[in-house]
Amino acid sequence: MRLTVQDAAVRDRLAAGMRPQLVEEHRRRPFGPHSPALADVLAFLRRNPAPDLPRYVVLVHADGFAIGIRPDRRDADVPAAGPERFATRAAAEHGVFLRRLADYGLAP
Repeated sequence: MRLTVQDAAVRDRLAAGMRPQLVEEHRRRPFGPHSPALADVLAFLRRNPAPDLPRYVVLVHADGFAIGIRPDRRDADVPAAGPERFATRAAAEHGVFLRRLADYGLAP
């Protein structure tokens, strides 16, 4: 993972403050409102400072929602990131959050 020195410092600061309570807060309210601590984590993740990491999207399927990986080209198909399906969009958004935390080494 390629991060600038500044982004690595932000990631390290966020990692020091990651608690299971923040993950639970996101699970309960993935669309907000969020505490300042969770808002900081989300701002970092949404910025996607490591261009070599996947960019996730939520896909709508007949049997629920799935997580996809955004391709580099706009006209390309969006592949599913795995077979997992979610009953609600909120659950899928939380699944994306968990993947991003893992990608950046922020999972508590």
